[in-house]
Amino acid sequence: MEAFTEEQRKEIEENESMILNSTSTIEAQARAKGQEWRNLGRQLFDAEVSAGPKAEVWWDHSGWSPAPWTSDQTEPLPLMAYKAMMLASKTLQAGWNLQAPTNHANGAAVSGRAAMVPDQGVPNIPFFDEKEMHVKARFSNIGSYGTDDRASSIRGCLIKLATGTEEFHLHMHTGSTENFDNMMTFGMLGAANKAIVEYSKPGNPEEKRQAGLALYKKWLFGRASNYYNLIEMTVRSPTSYTRLHYYTKFPILLTDSAGNQHLAKFRLVPHEDGPFDGLLTQDQQKEIWNFEADADDKKPTDYLVQT
Repeated sequence: MEAFTEEQRKEIEENESMILNSTSTIEAQARAKGQEWRNLGRQLFDAEVSAGPKAEVWWDHSGWSPAPWTSDQTEPLPLMAYKAMMLASKTLQAGWNLQAPTNHANGAAVSGRAAMVPDQGVPNIPFFDEKEMHVKARFSNIGSYGTDDRASSIRGCLIKLATGTEEFHLHMHTGSTENFDNMMTFGMLGAANKAIVEYSKPGNPEEKRQAGLALYKKWLFGRASNYYNLIEMTVRSPTSYTRLHYYTKFPILLTDSAGNQHLAKFRLVPHEDGPFDGLLTQDQQKEIWNFEADADDKKPTDYLVQT
């Protein structure tokens, strides 16, 4: 590959600043709470920008990138809309409506009523005019390794708000980031998850285990954002589901009472302020593919349901 042009180098520097200086990441929010916690995925972003293999790290967010998953890759709008519709109707919402999806099998559900108190200066969204509405929430561990509450796992929260005949659904996960940003990277994540299952499957031949781990590491370190975001999203042995922070991953289009449209993202935070719970230690981050609970963790495997 030829050396970067000045324009490309400037774009890379802007991308780096946007990612590493964001105040929305768990790393930045923890620091604001006085927690000294570092996401080791930062090291991949800190790699030298040069015309060589490491340069692939910087292609992720650049329109001129030769990487096939770059967000500027053209695709007909109807095709993108169809893929999004199929993903939602056949896997996400349909699964929740019938039963807990297989990748969110373990968790706890609660229901009750919520009071809506809008902030000053926020556009008026008619759905939220109701001062009180019915709410259901299901908290869960994500992935095949989510059967043990003590283990490392991304945690999810599905919220359904209802008033009259209208419903509002929010799919939320721990961590302010996500490990896919289009259908191609979603497929890559799916392949990686299958590979790590081979590595962690009890009784699996060592050759298959190591092949699975090698494929998983290829995905994990193939994009700097994969490693950084997975660390950001993963929680280990938290105190309670209600002590975690949950975020929507993609913006939702809302229309206010004046007919203006807004892109909005949501987060769910603990009622009582405090430090972030369940953050991975640096040793756990270095071997993030080892999800199993610590041998000296004597809590029940389903303790989160009991709290």
